[in-house]
Amino acid sequence: MSQTQPKHWINILLGLLASILLISAFLIAYPLFKKSGGEPKETKAPTTTESAITKDNDFEVNNYETYYCTAEGFGFILADIEINDNLEQFSCDSPLYQDASYLEKAQQYLDLSAYRLGIALGANKLFIPYKDETNIIIKTDTQQYHFNLNNPTYLKNGSATPTPTSAYELKISDVYLSSMMLRDEAEYNYPSTIQIYTFKVEVVTNKVDGLYIKAATLYVDGQGYEALDTRFYSYQEDLSSIIDIALDLNTRGALFFEVYCPEGESVNLESLIIELSNGDILNYEVN
Repeated sequence: MSQTQPKHWINILLGLLASILLISAFLIAYPLFKKSGGEPKETKAPTTTESAITKDNDFEVNNYETYYCTAEGFGFILADIEINDNLEQFSCDSPLYQDASYLEKAQQYLDLSAYRLGIALGANKLFIPYKDETNIIIKTDTQQYHFNLNNPTYLKNGSATPTPTSAYELKISDVYLSSMMLRDEAEYNYPSTIQIYTFKVEVVTNKVDGLYIKAATLYVDGQGYEALDTRFYSYQEDLSSIIDIALDLNTRGALFFEVYCPEGESVNLESLIIELSNGDILNYEVN
């Protein structure tokens, strides 16, 4: 009895040791087995980018640019679009989008030979004109896209020099701010969110009988501001509004513009458009 008992415990210990070795071997071998492809791999569906045409998309707008011809009074969109080959119907809410005359006018500013007018199936470079809209929509039965027109690039076909046929020349000063203004000979008070932008104007060549500035517009951040009328006077510069005043030789005056400027924010002055009584349009870039 005393001899068999130790043998019995030795067998138990050997059995436990063998079990531990088997478990350890399994724990080491299983990850290697899994990594080597012993089990099926999980597959993921391929992803698609938003710019790619799929069977669920009628079209995709890759990019676009907006322009505005200040002298002509219209704007246009140049869009790079992918259109599904199976698409049969495509529309645009711009009332001008099929008017070829706007494409002809715009070609005076840019080379648009690669662009097609309006919505052309099979085309990928589209020219879409507009007038006063703030956004344009192109759409199909199941899809639509909004073009934002709030920040166009302004195209200018003029400079500080008038047309060659003109017998006059206007000297326009750099823009500056006026702070002391009168209206109808009384002090003109305006809120802190308003700035008065001023351009001095002087006729420096021969007089043209009956010539005067009919209107002037200052474009700031895409918005046009009309010049203040003859009731306004700046005693800071001793200058009156030159609107509707005969442009005799050495005539001096100013163009005043009341512009909304949120406190603490800067604004971008873009162009000054002057319309004369003889029909001439002068376009000045504002720096």
